[in-house]
Amino acid sequence: MRIAIVFTYPIYHASVTITKEQWLKEPDREREIAGMITRMGHQVELWAAGETRETIIQPVGNNKNYTIRIFKTNPKGKKSKYHFSDELVEYARGFAGDLHILKGVDGGVGTLLLRQYLCRGKNSRPFGFIIGGEFYSRYVPLAEVVFYETNAQKQVLQFPAWRFWRKRVPEENLVPLPKWVNTDVFRPLENTAKEWDILVVGRLIPGYKNYEALGLLSRHFRVAVAGDGPGEARLRSLYPDIHWLGHIPNHELPAYFNRARLFMHTSFRDFYPRVIVEAMACGVPCIAFAEGITAEVLPPECGILVNRRDFIPLILELLKDEKRLLRMGQQSREYALKHAGNHACGKAIEKMFHRLEMRPKFQGFRSQPQAETK
Repeated sequence: MRIAIVFTYPIYHASVTITKEQWLKEPDREREIAGMITRMGHQVELWAAGETRETIIQPVGNNKNYTIRIFKTNPKGKKSKYHFSDELVEYARGFAGDLHILKGVDGGVGTLLLRQYLCRGKNSRPFGFIIGGEFYSRYVPLAEVVFYETNAQKQVLQFPAWRFWRKRVPEENLVPLPKWVNTDVFRPLENTAKEWDILVVGRLIPGYKNYEALGLLSRHFRVAVAGDGPGEARLRSLYPDIHWLGHIPNHELPAYFNRARLFMHTSFRDFYPRVIVEAMACGVPCIAFAEGITAEVLPPECGILVNRRDFIPLILELLKDEKRLLRMGQQSREYALKHAGNHACGKAIEKMFHRLEMRPKFQGFRSQPQAETK
């Protein structure tokens, strides 16, 4: 089977300072999945869009490899998430993939690919989605497979309720896909001093993330923030007592997680942010707002869910209890080892192929069960 995995946001959307070379070095779940499917015997390409075009051959062992192709974007408009790539669409027509798996539902790269190639009436091509914070578009119900991350997402996709204009996604098209974290890289580091009470990590985007909590946090705790974005300058001026770290490459984050006593995710709109799992893998207890995060994502033994109106007392109480902090850190590491590794992702990919093989349009494409899931 010829399979393309497509990043629907441009490379530079992750950070205003990230380079193509840095992006290529950063591990992610989609590249792990590309390796898994390649080892199963399929022809896999991973497509992304950036400022320049490039092709990279990525070895995965056993004399097998997949291809990473970066296409030039058409950067129209201020919001990078809506930038698209005519080059990518043109290449897709010649590639003629049997399945296209899109990471993200609302990025401009993916939207153009859907409009101009994948959803063209009788000439439509099979596609699927790996969903994240935004998990619905009019194309989602048309997908052959939808990888979801939480049961809350699944519930809304199956039962739109008052959103009567939305089409439901059938149960047989839904496959749970956990976050992936390299737990050999994200791990507790011995003899690391705790410099901050709370670390916050994420893109500094006005209107999407919640940063009002930062000012209040900085009045009570030693706070550090890792990340950059269009809102950085304003936030730095508003909250000068915070230690602003700027953009930190993903593979360097473990050293920063380990320097904090707690990690806090301040957004209300993310269902399952990877940074929570990364922090837990480092043995750092987490805090998140219950308006956005559920106990399915942050179990009570790994941290606390707080109310946006009165969260400071709960954090103070936790920081005073060293034994509880230590226990939470140990349980966080154990949880990440069990739920965020290659084995869990491998099971999701096997389930996808099992579902597809039962459909007429995919008959003859039988997956090989010897996928390596370390």
